[in-house]
Amino acid sequence: MPSNLKRARPAAALAAAALIAACAGCSSPSSSSGPDHGGTTPATSTPADAGQRPAQAAPAGFKWAGSDTMLVWVAIPQRWVALNLAQVSVGQATRQFATTGIGYSALRADLTSLKEEGALFFADRGSGTTSAHGFTTNASALCQRSAGSTTIAGLEAAMRAEYAQIKARIVTVTPASIAGGKAFAARLALTASAGYGLTELQVVALSDTGRTCIVTFTTDDPATFLPIFEQAAATIEVG
Repeated sequence: MPSNLKRARPAAALAAAALIAACAGCSSPSSSSGPDHGGTTPATSTPADAGQRPAQAAPAGFKWAGSDTMLVWVAIPQRWVALNLAQVSVGQATRQFATTGIGYSALRADLTSLKEEGALFFADRGSGTTSAHGFTTNASALCQRSAGSTTIAGLEAAMRAEYAQIKARIVTVTPASIAGGKAFAARLALTASAGYGLTELQVVALSDTGRTCIVTFTTDDPATFLPIFEQAAATIEVG
């Protein structure tokens, strides 16, 4: 597991990259498988790859974001920013947000680590200014071809091991329905390096073409954002 995972807020694709690597060769038996909320600034971000978006319309108040290269798509609220970190610098990405102080430092550190993985990053542009902690509610996606005999059961075991190392509490793990593969969804409770609580909803998928895809939503305001996360998670498509 990358050493910087321990110091970050529980950052999604950082654990995702470690999880994918950890599960290379996993051979456990396979297991069974809201409204828009954003800042008032219009979205003018560098978009994620256009590619082949899902043919159906996104839910009302949402838009498709993802990558036809990475083969993962998810519907996010209309006002959220969508960035392909393989195509923009950390400075360009950070300037999309109004976060300052501790929130800015944490966001920049996370974007730096996520960029190393070439992840997709989606975020509520205005949430950092309304958060009591300066935290920017966000999601990230990372998809890589699986190595070895990867299974859903093996991915779940690897996920539990990775989050145990950062002392995260796994609240629930349930089968998830996605297009293009099998998946499970885990709800996680973590503590940011600054000491406040965070909630994650992580969807771990094994596509029908043998790719491991992980989409993680993170917030310090679960009452507001968990319903949005759940609606977005239900739209995930992998290839």
